[in-house]
Amino acid sequence: MATRELIEETYRDWIAALNSRNGKAISAAIAEIIMHDGLESGKHQYTQQVMKALDELSVTKVDLDMFTIDTAAQAISARLLYRGKSQINDGGIPTNDTFIEWSTISFTWFDADLKMIRASSLVDMDAIRAGNSKAAPTPTLHYEPAPPGFGIQALYHGYLDCINTDRDKDRLACHVHSIITHNEHMSDLDEFLSFLNHNSRQIEGNKLTIKDLLTDDVSQQIAARLELSGTPVGEVFGSAPTGRAVRFPEHAMYKLNGGKIAFVWAVRDFDTFRKRLEGRE
Repeated sequence: MATRELIEETYRDWIAALNSRNGKAISAAIAEIIMHDGLESGKHQYTQQVMKALDELSVTKVDLDMFTIDTAAQAISARLLYRGKSQINDGGIPTNDTFIEWSTISFTWFDADLKMIRASSLVDMDAIRAGNSKAAPTPTLHYEPAPPGFGIQALYHGYLDCINTDRDKDRLACHVHSIITHNEHMSDLDEFLSFLNHNSRQIEGNKLTIKDLLTDDVSQQIAARLELSGTPVGEVFGSAPTGRAVRFPEHAMYKLNGGKIAFVWAVRDFDTFRKRLEGRE
């Protein structure tokens, strides 16, 4: 099993290869067969896909903003900040020469030789369409360590169970810090609970299901690939209900303060949400 340091070094080499557009180094980092978002590709085909994606948005820089390493899973989740130009006109993305920034939350798994064998990523497409000039970096946070006997996976499973069931404030307080920041929005526990209850009212049967979970006892961080499901009955995420049930992905990364969730970055696949709401997928 690879160490945290070796996994981090390997991933930083990958980011360096992306920034230098080094096709040989990109290819060398990939196993002979890789699964990306459920689709199987050979290493050369996948290399071409990566290079094409960088070219389509004229990416000039990729920064590793935040990462969570799970040594048992031999995997890393990373929040990446991209800088580039929007030069395509697909799905409402404008063609222009203005520099924009956006974030991606990616998950990568490695084989015994630390070659990439599986990956999944969600891009903040709404940020690209909005033409945001700046993607917010993760701030420097000085949090308290976890208490003795703390179980990081048990905390997260308890947190999701609370969200999916009663959303009781006292129970939520066992998992969430009194002040929590979610995608730059800081709130107290009452405000955060109001946010959760609003989503539950607007989406009948609202449920979050874990697809993949990475935990890092050293950094006290969590990363999760989630699936949101339910039937919208009120306006949610800027869209009116149609009577159709939906399910769509979310990638989230969490920082803990004293053994409780205090900071969250999340990217949701709103394109899939809208397509399924409209019956186009």
